[in-house]
Amino acid sequence: MPLFTCGFPPKKSAAANGTVALAIAVEAKNAKLAEMKATMLLEEAFPNSTSNFFKPKICADREGLPRPPVDQFDADWMTKNQWNEETKEYEAIELPEQDGNGEAGLTSSKTIFELPIDVRVAYILMYGAEPDAVDMEHLSNAYDLINDDEAEPRLRAIVDALPRVPQVKSMLVTSVEKLIEAIQAKSPAMTTWPEVKKFADSWVQTANADRTPAAANKDVTVTRTYDMLDNEIALAIRGVNPLHAKAADVTAAKELINQRDQTWRAWSTSLRIIVGILDIDREIIFKMITAGLSYPEFSTNSDIRRKFIHKCLSERCGMTFDAEEKTASNTASKAADSQQKELSGQDKSLKVQNLGDGKFSIDGLMGNSEKTIEPANELVVAPSPSVTTTKAEVQPENNAPTTDDAITTDDFQTRASVLEKELDSKEGDAAKNLDIWKRVQRTDPARTKRKDTRDNSGKVIRTVTSIRPTYQYMRATEIFGPFGIGWGVDVLEERFDPGIPLMEGIIDSAGRETGKKVMRDGDGKILTSLNHTMKIMLWYNHAGARGEIIAYGHTKYLYASKFGLSVEEEPSKKSLTDATTKALSSLGFSADVYLGMFEDNEYTQENEYEHSIKNASDKAEDSVRLRKELDERFKANTETMRNAVTSNEVVKICSSLTRVIGSHIKSAKAVADTEHVKYLESRLTRLEEIKAECLAKFEEEKKQ
Repeated sequence: MPLFTCGFPPKKSAAANGTVALAIAVEAKNAKLAEMKATMLLEEAFPNSTSNFFKPKICADREGLPRPPVDQFDADWMTKNQWNEETKEYEAIELPEQDGNGEAGLTSSKTIFELPIDVRVAYILMYGAEPDAVDMEHLSNAYDLINDDEAEPRLRAIVDALPRVPQVKSMLVTSVEKLIEAIQAKSPAMTTWPEVKKFADSWVQTANADRTPAAANKDVTVTRTYDMLDNEIALAIRGVNPLHAKAADVTAAKELINQRDQTWRAWSTSLRIIVGILDIDREIIFKMITAGLSYPEFSTNSDIRRKFIHKCLSERCGMTFDAEEKTASNTASKAADSQQKELSGQDKSLKVQNLGDGKFSIDGLMGNSEKTIEPANELVVAPSPSVTTTKAEVQPENNAPTTDDAITTDDFQTRASVLEKELDSKEGDAAKNLDIWKRVQRTDPARTKRKDTRDNSGKVIRTVTSIRPTYQYMRATEIFGPFGIGWGVDVLEERFDPGIPLMEGIIDSAGRETGKKVMRDGDGKILTSLNHTMKIMLWYNHAGARGEIIAYGHTKYLYASKFGLSVEEEPSKKSLTDATTKALSSLGFSADVYLGMFEDNEYTQENEYEHSIKNASDKAEDSVRLRKELDERFKANTETMRNAVTSNEVVKICSSLTRVIGSHIKSAKAVADTEHVKYLESRLTRLEEIKAECLAKFEEEKKQ
């Protein structure tokens, strides 16, 4: 029976936790059976570990190929052999030849240009074109990038696209590096290989003199996002300056973020809530975090960390914060002073002008290499393009006026907190008018349903969050009063609107569909889809006045589906629900869903926490109410038992109450409410004692 070599490469998340690649040789009739057998052996040898590995790479064993042990996993074999994508076989990793002293001869080392084209591109992408000699550890990481299906999309696109460009195979490694730099400098970033290939085809056909590096264009405006800020924080924690980060550094930073590192989360949370943080130079943030990391308490004490950040940004960038932040703790002051000394020689020409409305003009922050020659012992800040957001503006040194068109919308991460602060700051009539809105804008996540629409590759292209209508009706009743008294709905109009023409297939004599034609009725009229439309007026009473809102609801009534013609059985009910929820949304009901705040993970977590507290409070109130009702029933039934005239009556009353208490005990155990279980069991014990007393009384009467 033939032998097959099976290699199991680990996933990146598992490799970060110590999982290593494994190899095994198995006997099987074909490659498919070999894969199944190897997977079963892996599960037997390492239970519940198959999810940590990618699909195994399999090749048939033949003479001259390396082979791992048969029916035994070997981790060391994978470090000495590699998968060749061209031959679809495993091959030994060539090691540099050694001289008589046992040292590797540099003259015989493998060069980057000698690598296969896909490995060459991945190697240059991760580590650049210098030095020309191949580092075996770097080469192994390059193979990992090629085989990693979960790699960052922009890196995956470059690795997949450049080998498809014929000219790249014969280009110098330095030219390939320039091409990769040009691709990475392209904005917005290209995340699919057809885009990268199209750009590369155009680039290689362009003369060298006509190629303008993206970094030389100082007029390019780059929109900085909070995701970019998170990457810069992760790079700083790893000790890498974002301005000099390579692809391998960015990949490592992504892993740090995915692992939800505690230090990264602490700094990210503190920096994200600062208005205008996206306008602060990357170099300043890098130096500030580097200085703060020397104080371990900053990662655990949010108050000291916040004061340190505020002190640094106030002294370095002229940012202003609340008056209560002016006095920092000794630790934060000491760290900020040391960080200030490191940056003191960087930009003495820094000028900050307060433009009002939370905006600042920071001149000198971008640096000017033409006018200023930095001493060798001072920090050199690389020029960075201007960044524009809605919160603040960083202007070039020429102080050119900024138009409204240059201002882009801010990321939605802080949208919720900014909106709530804005609502809370309203006074007078504005606060009175927003009374209903502020009370009903938040939605309980347990009353929503999320639906993701995915493309063929599994990528989410659309997310819809729907709200349960009964929940909105409950909230409206809570604010205005019972339906029909405090608020209600009047149907003003109901109709069916024609839609697009319905189509039917044209079938030939062989029963095959050859086309489509318009569907007609018996009179020859074109049949169209029908949409049910309902117009309503929602009225409500608030503060002694009556309010009215007109809204429309729509429902598909007659339409074509994959099953043929479909008809909605309850169009009026659905249209009424649709119109009512739309009318309530005009008053602010579940406004956080319509404003897109449920797309913000931070807001969603905070909202879930708030409603969990509220639901727990409601649950506690219900528990107290149920206990009170049970006590009242217990008291009434025991009195009836004591006044019973027959023993049979005592038994029936006791059995009924025992069943009730038993159901309460079962419910309490289901939610692990041990305190309530103990209380109910004590009540049940007392009930049995009273039953015994009553029955004993009847036994004494019989004896007499």
